[in-house]
Amino acid sequence: MVSDSLRWFASVCLIGLLFMGTSPLLFSLPLRSGELTTPQGVRILQNKSFDDSEATRQEILEVYQNLRVTDVADGMDLIGLQDIGVMKREIRPLWRDTDRFSHRFFGFAVIVRHVPTDVWVGQNSFETIEEAKQWKSEQYGRAPDAWLDAVKPGDVGVVDADGVNDCGFIGSNNSLGWARNGVVGVVSNGGVLVYPGDVVVAEGDGVIVVPRKHALEVGQLAKEINTGDQQSRREKYEDLGLPLDETVRDKE
Repeated sequence: MVSDSLRWFASVCLIGLLFMGTSPLLFSLPLRSGELTTPQGVRILQNKSFDDSEATRQEILEVYQNLRVTDVADGMDLIGLQDIGVMKREIRPLWRDTDRFSHRFFGFAVIVRHVPTDVWVGQNSFETIEEAKQWKSEQYGRAPDAWLDAVKPGDVGVVDADGVNDCGFIGSNNSLGWARNGVVGVVSNGGVLVYPGDVVVAEGDGVIVVPRKHALEVGQLAKEINTGDQQSRREKYEDLGLPLDETVRDKE
């Protein structure tokens, strides 16, 4: 049996704790109003199946041939995929061709994950320079380019290298080898969920990723938008007496 004085004292202490904020547990108890939702922990994402036949690949690539990131973003908006697939603004091309816009690329995503090395080389690692050279040569033939086995012409390498801060992983020799295997471009650390086979469009305005199952529909809508915009701008070029450039010139 709790006395009235003790009950009053306990009430005063509880109110004091609530106002002082010294007991966070008092604020963290959820109010039950309906079904409970229990956290499920880490969710492992499964790759999605899709038609990767050559005919389907070529149909999609043809639609995206002259599309800009802004056209594709508009196409995504039209089917309700607002604010999806646009990478961070910091993701930009390393160089720009302002005449023919050849820095732009598009294609199907091939996912690559680079992890920090667990092998360190330093003093007393080898007895001779020749042994060090041989070991270094062997490392170049290991995993970094193994993903090329999955590459088809028209693919884009999407590389997650978060945590790899001690060296560069894309050099001129690497990139030339990738290009020789059909890779049209590489995007690294963009901060967007990308599944294998998604369509990646990249140029000076940034990078956007289109889910594969919506790729053809988005591309067709974006092409209509691009055609209308090109015609409107071409009329303004002509009215202003400006020479036609790559952005308004008829594509072959």
